[in-house]
Amino acid sequence: MKVLTTCIGLLLVVTSFTRVRSQDPSDWFSDDDSDDSDDSEDSSDYDDSDETIDGRGEEDARRFMARLSKEMDKRMNKNMLASWAYETNVGNETLNNQIAVEAESARFIRKRWLEAKQFRWRTFTDARLKRQFFMFSIIGEEALTEKKYKEYKQIIGEMTDLYSQAKVCSYQNRTNCDVKLDPDIMKIMAASRDPDELKYYWIEWHNAIGKGIRPLFPRYVRLFREAAALNNLKDPAKLWLWEYEDEYFTTYVAKLWEQMKPLYLQVHAFVRRKLREKYGEKVVPRGKPIPSHLLGNVWAHQWFSIADLTYPFNMKAIDITPEMVKKGYTVEKIFKVAEDFYTSIDLSPMPDSFWKLSMLEKPKDRKVICEAAAKDFYDGKDYRMRQCTTVTYENLRMAHREMGLLEYFLQYKHQPYFFKKGANPGFREAIGDTIVFSVQTANHLQGLGLINGTTVPDADTELLSLLVTGLRKIILIPYAYMMDMWRWGVFRGEITEDQYNHAWWKLRTELQGLEPPEFRSEEFFDPGVKYQIAAGKEYLRYFVSFVIQFQFHRSLCEAAGNIIQTIRMKSLYIGVIFVKTKMQATC
Repeated sequence: MKVLTTCIGLLLVVTSFTRVRSQDPSDWFSDDDSDDSDDSEDSSDYDDSDETIDGRGEEDARRFMARLSKEMDKRMNKNMLASWAYETNVGNETLNNQIAVEAESARFIRKRWLEAKQFRWRTFTDARLKRQFFMFSIIGEEALTEKKYKEYKQIIGEMTDLYSQAKVCSYQNRTNCDVKLDPDIMKIMAASRDPDELKYYWIEWHNAIGKGIRPLFPRYVRLFREAAALNNLKDPAKLWLWEYEDEYFTTYVAKLWEQMKPLYLQVHAFVRRKLREKYGEKVVPRGKPIPSHLLGNVWAHQWFSIADLTYPFNMKAIDITPEMVKKGYTVEKIFKVAEDFYTSIDLSPMPDSFWKLSMLEKPKDRKVICEAAAKDFYDGKDYRMRQCTTVTYENLRMAHREMGLLEYFLQYKHQPYFFKKGANPGFREAIGDTIVFSVQTANHLQGLGLINGTTVPDADTELLSLLVTGLRKIILIPYAYMMDMWRWGVFRGEITEDQYNHAWWKLRTELQGLEPPEFRSEEFFDPGVKYQIAAGKEYLRYFVSFVIQFQFHRSLCEAAGNIIQTIRMKSLYIGVIFVKTKMQATC
């Protein structure tokens, strides 16, 4: 029982997160990393006949940046359309088209990047202009030559294709080999309590994905390193970390993890004991890491799907999904409910493009990427969502989360291109999750008619809600840290190709206290079963997001003036910001 109440400690810990110190953007680069260094990129393939830079003063730079911002919006719109076509209809034709469109944009970006280097932007007095040049000082993989850029994108495409198309054979019927991750394996891993079945799907899924991605990954790493070098970054990991704008950022993250680790260890020990009670000591030995196949999904990054195994005494949580089905919820209604939430707090309704062009359900006639995502098409009108939605409480939460990102896009659509992003990669992710804190409260669910009765559920129910939040939020923190710590090591050459899997499980054991259900040799590539690794997307943003979203939520409650000082940290988690007339919190 103690560990349940100490979940409240998460709220205390996360609010002590050290704010990233403000610094001049140019301070990020050392003298050795100056953008005046010679480029290994051959610029002979650029056609400069269409434009010349008349001078290098601040006024010339202002005109250059204004023109560039408009051009980038147009280029990114083309990129997003091509990317959308591929993600919602995975195949060679759409992949090749995406690569061709993005390669053309990359060629344009490289050219403008070299032109931008002619300006001495660090000396500019206009902070807004200086900021935009800073944001354009590192261009990522677009710095690669056109040939290598296409190769890089081809590898990413092949890895994500393997991820999205993988199938395994059924545990119950081995002749049925059409079992997919979403929704099949995800449902089984969440609902089954047969350890043999869970072990089977865990192994089959890891083998199906990892073996295909492993031979592709080393070349991806080499191209990533080359892109970092072309961006004048000695440390390849900075190709992702630079957006946090502090050279000591990983030190802050490490210190923050040490602060949260005692709480994580309590939750880990509590869950391990409950799993041992369920499955026996042979399956869950004392004093050993938790077998990762028992934790509710193939990644073991969040454990909320096994919350029912952890409830103390005879407590029972409210199951929202059956009530949604009973109330006649459809996929469209899920998103209408989410939209109602945002308009109730004076944010924008979804534009027509959302309802006409989004992929809100998984099509039956083609392969798609199901990973939920909100999309800005950079024209100020087209905003979409990609989500393989079914009528479940988890999808109701996800719809609110992703729509929160779209609301963020709508709020900054008037900004120049380089300001159309979050303050850092984790900031944007935290917006939607902050809203979900209010969506998941018993008060709000009662308002939607998804909880029966006229009284707010008792303290036990609220305590279980807090436990589920801990299994969702606390648990992901070390996973997000571990995933990118592993990739930093790979990019830096500290983890070599013949150590990929060993290093992965070493970190998972040390940081998460988990182990695989069987020995995993270097024949396998278990990191590849996570979409963000297959797709080459940074993941530390979720570590940052899962911290600052608590700060955002507390600020909203405080702004509403409904925090009682003596109990605010105990009651913050039930804060709600949903009303029709004005923002307020009932904490």
